[in-house]
Amino acid sequence: MLAELRGISVPPNMSNCRQFVDYLTRLASANLNLSSPDQLSQTIAHLSGALAEVINALGGIDEHLRKGSS
Repeated sequence: MLAELRGISVPPNMSNCRQFVDYLTRLASANLNLSSPDQLSQTIAHLSGALAEVINALGGIDEHLRKGSS
């Protein structure tokens, strides 16, 4: 899993996604368990930020495509 995480290409303007991938990479390289409440809370926070960023990017793409097709 560590090699796959290190191979993920994240666009430079998606800092929340980059932080999430870096966080998962640190967890995987340290072989940490996500069962502690603190680790789980951190994971949810990183995941939520990354997901919001992806949703925002998809909204921008959708808006761009709608303008281009009208």
